[in-house]
Amino acid sequence: MIAKSDAKVDFVTRGDTGEEWRMVLVEEGPWNPPYDDAMRRLQARLYDCVDAALDGQLASKFPDSRGKRVVVQLDGYRLPESEVGSFFSRFAAGALNTDEYRTALASSTYVSAISFELNLS
Repeated sequence: MIAKSDAKVDFVTRGDTGEEWRMVLVEEGPWNPPYDDAMRRLQARLYDCVDAALDGQLASKFPDSRGKRVVVQLDGYRLPESEVGSFFSRFAAGALNTDEYRTALASSTYVSAISFELNLS
């Protein structure tokens, strides 16, 4: 488990090929409305994953992941699907679009790409 501040990655696994690694977050509900605090906590966890990949923390703990694609995967159980789905779509579309993250990703020797995947059940 990779811990950064109070957020954590629940587990890390190789993807379907050796070129992909997955940082998996597990969120369990039910969440009570309003969902603002839970969404902020989730956003912080997602950014912590991105930061851990870009800063080399993932590669330090899992050397075979160095230079590979990283998927930040959220597995959600008993969550408000519409709200989490909308939030996650916005996050995935915009998280790496800031100058800081674009530059960090382009110059990173730790990861070749970062993408996001949501699984709700």
